[in-house]
Amino acid sequence: MSNHLEGSTTRVNCTLDSLPSTDKAFLKACLFGDGWLGLQRNKYVHLRIGHSAKQYDWLKYKAEKINQILGKDRKILGPYYQTDGKQKDKKHESYLFCVDDHSLFSPWFDRWYEVPKTGRVIKHVTPDFLCDLSLPELAVLWCDDGSVSSSNRIKKHKLKDGSFAEYPYVEAAGQLALCSFSLEEHRLIQDWLYSITGIKWRLSTRSKKRRATLSIGKQSLREFLPLIKPYVPDCMAYKVDFSHCRIR
Repeated sequence: MSNHLEGSTTRVNCTLDSLPSTDKAFLKACLFGDGWLGLQRNKYVHLRIGHSAKQYDWLKYKAEKINQILGKDRKILGPYYQTDGKQKDKKHESYLFCVDDHSLFSPWFDRWYEVPKTGRVIKHVTPDFLCDLSLPELAVLWCDDGSVSSSNRIKKHKLKDGSFAEYPYVEAAGQLALCSFSLEEHRLIQDWLYSITGIKWRLSTRSKKRRATLSIGKQSLREFLPLIKPYVPDCMAYKVDFSHCRIR
C-alpha cells in the first residue's frame, strides 16, 4: 500500500481536541511511547507507529482502536527488514501503521513538537499533555517502553560464630526507557507517575549518552503492575508478568 496523503478524516468536523476524553487520552498515549507525529516533505503532518514482528499484535490492537476513533480504515504496512545497529549482518522484521491527515494532526504537532534547524523532529512532554492521562494511558506507555528485569545477587549474612554465609537472591526492577525526552521532561513525567500511582520512581542519568531512565525496585513493582494490568491486552500480558523474576 502506498503512503499517499489520505485527506480529511471521515468523521464530520472532527478535531483531536473535540474527541471524547478517553479517545483523546488513548491517542496521546500512543504518541507518548513508540508513536510519533512526523512530516512528509517537511510540510504535511502524519501519524506513525512502528513495532517489531514480536509486537505485531500490539500494533494491530492500537491500529484498530485508532481507526475506530478517527473513522479511518488504514492498514498496517510491512513487513520491512532493517539492519540491526549492533549486528549489521542481521536484519529484523518490523511493521508500520500510518495515518496521513495534516489538518487533523497539525494542531497537536504545533503544540508538542519542535523542528529545529537540523530538521529532525523532536516531540515534547508538557503539563497539558499529561493533564488528562491516567492508568489506562500509563498501561499503553508501559507496553511500549516499560520492562521488568532481574539480576542475580549475593547477600552476605554474619553468623554468631563470626563467619559469613552467602545467600543468592534475585534483584528485580521495573524501568521506563523514554530516551527521546530531556532531563526536565523526565522530572515532569516522574511527578506525573507519582500522582497517578502513589509510587515514587527513581530518576537516573547516563552522562555519557545523555539519557535518563525512570525505575522502581522490587517492592514498588509488586504494587505497580497490578494497577495497570486491567488495561493491558492479552497480547502484551508478558509486560506485567514478573513470575520469571521470582519476586512474588
